[in-house]
Amino acid sequence: MLESRGYLLVLALVVGSAVPTPAQTRRTAFISLPQFLTSVGAAHFSDYAGATQIAVESEAEFETMRAHILSQYEGVTATHSFLIGTQYIDCIPVMQQPSVRHLGLTALASPPPPQSPALNSPPPPGQSVEPLLALGLSDSFDNAIHCDDGTIPMRRVTLEDLSRFPTLRAFLAKAPPPPAATPLTCPADYRYAVGQVGAQIPFYGALTTLYIWYPVINQSYGPYQHSLSQIWVEGSSQNSALQTAEAGWTVDPFRTGTTAATLFVYWTSTGYLYDGCYDLDCNGFVQTSSIWVLGAPNWPGPSVPGNSQEQVYFGPLQWTFSGGNWWVQGGFCTAGGRCIIGYYPGSIYHGGQMSRYATVLEFGGEVSSPNPPGFSQMGSGALANAGANYAASQFGSWYMDSSGNQFPANLSLVNCNTNSSCFTFECANSYCSSFYFGGPGGSYCP
Repeated sequence: MLESRGYLLVLALVVGSAVPTPAQTRRTAFISLPQFLTSVGAAHFSDYAGATQIAVESEAEFETMRAHILSQYEGVTATHSFLIGTQYIDCIPVMQQPSVRHLGLTALASPPPPQSPALNSPPPPGQSVEPLLALGLSDSFDNAIHCDDGTIPMRRVTLEDLSRFPTLRAFLAKAPPPPAATPLTCPADYRYAVGQVGAQIPFYGALTTLYIWYPVINQSYGPYQHSLSQIWVEGSSQNSALQTAEAGWTVDPFRTGTTAATLFVYWTSTGYLYDGCYDLDCNGFVQTSSIWVLGAPNWPGPSVPGNSQEQVYFGPLQWTFSGGNWWVQGGFCTAGGRCIIGYYPGSIYHGGQMSRYATVLEFGGEVSSPNPPGFSQMGSGALANAGANYAASQFGSWYMDSSGNQFPANLSLVNCNTNSSCFTFECANSYCSSFYFGGPGGSYCP
């Protein structure tokens, strides 16, 4: 169990960490899933057009968003619902989740075999977070913050969430990290502090531990910003587009409605052009865990800067290619046990590189901005040379071969031609399998 300080932070997070947008106010009565779906079915474009922070570009696009939400919940029955902050979470039977229904799956895939503990990295310093849904807490309406086995927690995405974006595709989209080639350049509206391993060998998995921070999003740089720490598992070949499976934490208030870091997964099979999405927001990810919530805070708050202060981490976060699928697990949900979150079916990669193995792995941080060269904080907001307990970090980054053997990542810096006063990356050990990254950003990060 977390120490008393951590437990108090959990309670604060549950009752008040999510920040409502102007179009999304706190409710005085709890809204069930059937009530929510009835309101979506009765919604009209005229109810939203012209409201503060509403950016949907047309009535036709609004109808596309409305149809998308209704499709996500077609035939779904929530067994239980609760709030994390202002975010509604519905517990739904695992076989009723969107990807299972829309991809026509009749059974869940078999998870990868357990990994030998002898191959795992030693535990990092600090406090490993426990899943919020396993702490026996209740929300402000006295609903248990818990989903039973056989169900998954699914964040309720609303019309307010979607209509803050011009199109449904814009809501689902995520721009890519730099391509796996040198010299590397950043997209104009993204900056990175990333290490890469790409030795032209097949990768069948990747592992790291992420320390949790809540970088501040500077609203003066506009909407659609995020700041994250993650693993990119990538595959591409001469005849196919970049394909990815990604996971980590992100601070993305315009999409999630909270300034806290949230757990996420993401995928694309077309180089981010025509498909892919976060979490359970479109067909792709199949969740199996009843404990971790995608798109919502799962932990008692961020690490606290200072050598004697508490550092909290989530991990190990691991991708494993098994049975033709990309499985992700995070942390230890039971004593000495692993916690599988779910998987991306190999079929979503349509015979491309990621349906066989990955060719590049990347670890580190990313920030986006609609108004470059202005960028918000990355990581803890401190540059990498601030070191342990001050700078953001990832610990024990490894990769796996086809037999499940693990090797230190031995990362090489991805050169993004970024101003070193804004964001930096530094190795923390001789193998560069642990590293510090991040920075304060600023109004001029060319």
